[in-house]
Amino acid sequence: MKTWGRLFVFCLICCGVCLNSSAIIFAQNDNACDTDTDFLKTGQALLKAADYENAIADFTCAIEADKLNIGAYRGRIEALLLAGIYSEALRNYTEIAIHVIPETPNAVEQIIDAYRTTLDSDPENIILLTGYSFALWWVSDYEAALIEIEKILAVEPDNFYALMFHGSTSFFLEDFETGERDFARVLELVPENADIHFVLADAYTYAVGDMEKALEHGLLASELGLDTARLNAILGTAYFYLGDEATAIPYFARHIERATVETIEQADLEKEQAITLNMIPGQTYRFLVEVAADETLKISTTSDTDAVDTIMVLLAADGTLVTGNDDSVELNAGFEKVIEEVGIYTLLLSSFEGAGTGEVNIIRQ
Repeated sequence: MKTWGRLFVFCLICCGVCLNSSAIIFAQNDNACDTDTDFLKTGQALLKAADYENAIADFTCAIEADKLNIGAYRGRIEALLLAGIYSEALRNYTEIAIHVIPETPNAVEQIIDAYRTTLDSDPENIILLTGYSFALWWVSDYEAALIEIEKILAVEPDNFYALMFHGSTSFFLEDFETGERDFARVLELVPENADIHFVLADAYTYAVGDMEKALEHGLLASELGLDTARLNAILGTAYFYLGDEATAIPYFARHIERATVETIEQADLEKEQAITLNMIPGQTYRFLVEVAADETLKISTTSDTDAVDTIMVLLAADGTLVTGNDDSVELNAGFEKVIEEVGIYTLLLSSFEGAGTGEVNIIRQ
């Protein structure tokens, strides 16, 4: 098995802190993690020493050795956040959903409980406060997250992470004045940074619904080198709701590509048919759809749980993208489109960031 290796090249800016995930190069090295080293222990020591790039490398080696090692994911998330690599920290929770939660369903709850226990004896630890507040943000407990973030800002008023997620959390709590002030301060400190524009785009999309600002910051993040599943979903959503479906669809397709670990072939989706499947993190489901010329094709998804946030695209036989959607009705993807040419089309159905789990219904009307 190839590993990411332990050689990193970081773009260092602003007090020696790396704040651009596009500047990281993970060198492939088959033997980099092939030792008897306790990489979880060395990663923790490097994290405490503020050697974030090497801490990330060691935690990655610990994960390579054991995909179920919750402590290694937690450590890598902390190191990524402290290095300013927010998009990768988010993606690590998706990795937990894919690799850990099938075996340990309460993995995220375990992480949060561990933070509470440790902070009881070390309440001012910036590393712990960073990881804890981010975990609370991830599970959408914004009020609790805000309390922990404000503890960081009380000690470090210009802490990049705390300012960014204080702004994001304030947006989700509908305190837009505070959020705008936080974001303005971060942009004053670090104006050209992919991960910062990514967090801004995320907040404007999912907390505010301001698609023009979401598109502005999402495109800046992309131009600065970021290319994650979540960013592609943001760009697709912004273009789609601004009325540019043709530009939106390739971003939805790119999101699915970036989020897919495994593609699962399904039975053909016939007219007036509903299929229920158990969505698993990291999986994309492929359906063949036979369509007549000038047929109005309507496909929708429903689910009884918020744990399933679907996203889909439709492709012609030659692979040309036809249509697609994210969040047509609440968290459920769907579309209705007149298909001009007869043929066998392909429907790709996935979940937001590949993290969805649970039953989803696919209906062709």
